[in-house]
Amino acid sequence: MKKGQISLFILMGIVILIAGALIFYLFTGEKKTPMTEMPGAVPLNQYLSTCFNDLGKASIIRMGMQGGYLGIPEHAQITEKRIFAVNYDNGIIYSQTTENVADELKKFIERGLSTCIDEEMYPGSKISYENPSVDVKIGADQIVMTADFPVTIADEKRKTVLKDFAASYQLSLPKMMETATAIAEHTRENPNWLDLSYLSKQEVSVGVFPFDKETTLIGLLDKNAKITPNGFMFMFALKQDHNRPPILDNIPNFVLTKSYPFTYQLHATDPDDEDYKKDGLQYYSPNALINIDKYKGALEFTPKIPGEYTIDACAKDMHGASTCKPVRFDIR
Repeated sequence: MKKGQISLFILMGIVILIAGALIFYLFTGEKKTPMTEMPGAVPLNQYLSTCFNDLGKASIIRMGMQGGYLGIPEHAQITEKRIFAVNYDNGIIYSQTTENVADELKKFIERGLSTCIDEEMYPGSKISYENPSVDVKIGADQIVMTADFPVTIADEKRKTVLKDFAASYQLSLPKMMETATAIAEHTRENPNWLDLSYLSKQEVSVGVFPFDKETTLIGLLDKNAKITPNGFMFMFALKQDHNRPPILDNIPNFVLTKSYPFTYQLHATDPDDEDYKKDGLQYYSPNALINIDKYKGALEFTPKIPGEYTIDACAKDMHGASTCKPVRFDIR
């Protein structure tokens, strides 16, 4: 037999061996069914993806309504139905960070993902899962969430493992949080009143909702956010005493005679006192030439030099808010 024929027979033998091994594997080897062929795998994957997306969206909405928190903030305004983070409380600013928000979203979703699983949803198949690991990244214009959540669907012969899930949400959360902090800082600079003019100049829509005597709820609306049909709402509370200065009664002008003692009783009330009492009020004058009793409000002095004079008579409350009115004297 020629050398070329021997080589041909050897080559044919190798091909036959490979083909035989392939046929043997196809008929006797373990069959791994792709996800698309596993009964229930495709709809389960779609269901889990939708559930993950909905859970992320719900967590972001709740976080926004509570001013950057998913649990109960250390400083909070709690009502029967809602919890609002307090960003400002009479001179003190409490602000959340995007890093803390991301961590709260991560933990919230990791706890909630198991609610997406119903082990009886596909009769004849067994569904099991492992603890998820979620990652949340907050960017300037979006929040991206990914989850490593191994879910297995199997029957007696086959199984498919679903694992990776992702969702993204368009909103400018850092901008909203920066605006909330800026409002708190501006309020600290103007503690006795709410500057509506300043609020109206913000890049986002601002809503003001009086809650009680000292608490105002602020809502920031990002209309461009793709979270709800109306956008994304970020709410927080400002606490201010809104202390008002005392009300000092009108004081008439006086014509006095030189060297004759003069006495006049000042009267003031505190509008923040429910009974309109004057307890805690103090009286004074920046003018050292006259004497005003600090607690009783009696203005007393003896004029020495003829002429026309104007002095200020003042009253202040225990918080330091004061009111002054001019008193005119014509001394003859």
